[in-house]
Amino acid sequence: MRKKYRACRDGACTLTSWSEDQFKRLAEIGIDLSYQKRTHNIKSFEERIDDLKAYQTSHGHCDVKCTKEDKSLYRWVVKVREKYARWRDGKTSNLTSEQVEQLFSIGFDFDAS
Repeated sequence: MRKKYRACRDGACTLTSWSEDQFKRLAEIGIDLSYQKRTHNIKSFEERIDDLKAYQTSHGHCDVKCTKEDKSLYRWVVKVREKYARWRDGKTSNLTSEQVEQLFSIGFDFDAS
């Protein structure tokens, strides 16, 4: 619905798209169609490496478990392992060889599950 709203707002409505009146009626009943990009908790690779080093210091390893305290870092680790698998297989990945080297240098296990 937000996608259709943005398309109409940007002048790309087609005959099959929703009308401006329909969007106004939705707004009148309290439905917010505005789109805001989430910017909270977005950390750089370097910040995540620092988080992983801190985890390693306190736990003795880099195999982050999915706990309430470490959920965000856990998700990042899972994504890094997915990106590494694509990178290793020669597929498209935004993981660089420098980042892979950084992770290897701190003892990160790319194949842990």
